[in-house]
Amino acid sequence: MCTPSPIQRVFWPIDFKPHSPGLIYGWVTPSGSSACVALTSPDVAGSKSTPVDRLKDVAAPSLLIESLRLLGACSTDAAPQSTPSSAPLHAHIRGRKSPQVFQGSGPVQVILYRRPNVPKHQYLSLVPIQLDLTSSARNPLPPPAEGEMEHIIRFINAAHAVNHPRGRGRIRTTIGQTKTNSSLSRIIHPLRALLSLPLLPQLRAPALKDVSATCAQLDVRLEQISFWSTQDVRREDGDVARGWALYVNFNNCLWLVANDAIIGYALGLFLRDNAVPLSRVVFSFVQTHAFTNIRSSILWLNAWPAGLKLHSELSAAITNSLISTMHMVEVYLLALAPHFPIILACLGYAGILGSTFILSLASDFLALLTAHLFGAYIALTYAFSWQLSILISLFRLFRGKRYNALRKRVEPAQYDSDTLLLGTVLFTLNVFLFPTVMTYYFFFALCRLAILAIHAGLETMHGVCPAVFASCRTHEEAA
Repeated sequence: MCTPSPIQRVFWPIDFKPHSPGLIYGWVTPSGSSACVALTSPDVAGSKSTPVDRLKDVAAPSLLIESLRLLGACSTDAAPQSTPSSAPLHAHIRGRKSPQVFQGSGPVQVILYRRPNVPKHQYLSLVPIQLDLTSSARNPLPPPAEGEMEHIIRFINAAHAVNHPRGRGRIRTTIGQTKTNSSLSRIIHPLRALLSLPLLPQLRAPALKDVSATCAQLDVRLEQISFWSTQDVRREDGDVARGWALYVNFNNCLWLVANDAIIGYALGLFLRDNAVPLSRVVFSFVQTHAFTNIRSSILWLNAWPAGLKLHSELSAAITNSLISTMHMVEVYLLALAPHFPIILACLGYAGILGSTFILSLASDFLALLTAHLFGAYIALTYAFSWQLSILISLFRLFRGKRYNALRKRVEPAQYDSDTLLLGTVLFTLNVFLFPTVMTYYFFFALCRLAILAIHAGLETMHGVCPAVFASCRTHEEAA
């Protein structure tokens, strides 16, 4: 028969100082080398009830309650307290000094710890928790390891609940995953799959949610609803850290969505009440910056700005095509102008779904109003890239080299005089035409950069507005 190993260290709560002698209850690790003190009981000899019988309604895991055992006796005076034979420890407390714990005649190392406050969502963990919605939903947190320190951490987390069986230490519910609301999931998953389909599969076009900010936000909201539908409020008897990770994750997401809806309702009400004056401001801003100023800048580039002599014929052709396209788009904008108040009112009604939907619709509306600038940018980008690749290839020709597409490397090559003559003519033409194309490309690249900056600002407001509002509400409640 093997004898249990002696207890080498005792974890004692730093705020736990009994004023009367009694018995010490707590836990012992499987190796038997460490013990964690949970509470003391003033039970007298002959009493049949134990603290374990009175802890059936404690929020701590039931396995820890069942493993709670008698560790020894505690005395507050110089006279030693009688220690049961089954409990080898004896603790002596005098005033505010640290307790002295003995096992038999030898002292035991005492480690003081502060019990986490369970009602304030405090607990200890050796690994960081995952609060990300997607990762925590798809990849549940792993179960705790079975090392010595992991057991001690689990005991310390349950110490506060054990001492408050009917007080503020009780936590009745936590959040755990369950397979419910399957009918709702059958509706959400096809909708998310539809948003993930490419627009033109033959051309490898991006998905609908990658093109439209509104579709992307709708996909995020469907993902949140799908996550909520798989949650159930129930009693959690597992690891404390895992339970609180799911609890914090669920309530953080719910709190942000609630703040998003509150801001969206207020912003939508403002848009509906001021739809007419705001429509005038939006129309004037778009017409001035997306049409009038762009047209003036194009004509300025065509007139050799700052002594930059562009190719007259090519510059005139680019200018005429761009201005003609902008004129056609501006005609449609003027036809759409009387309906701007209705569009802004629809944006206001979308605020019921949250402020992020208003910002997403505004981002898509901005992309629609500046579609002619995006088209011009794409066309000039292809022209610039095409001319640049031709210049690089002709430059390799003069150096007596060529690009091997199969081996993906530049190799020496032999060219005859006719090929060199044709390359010289083409290189000369492209050298004189390239500055004109590059000038217009840089101009529309700056325009595209400005539009992307506005989209980035709207995208930043998606996450900033609900988070800032939630922080302000939290500070107000704390005050």
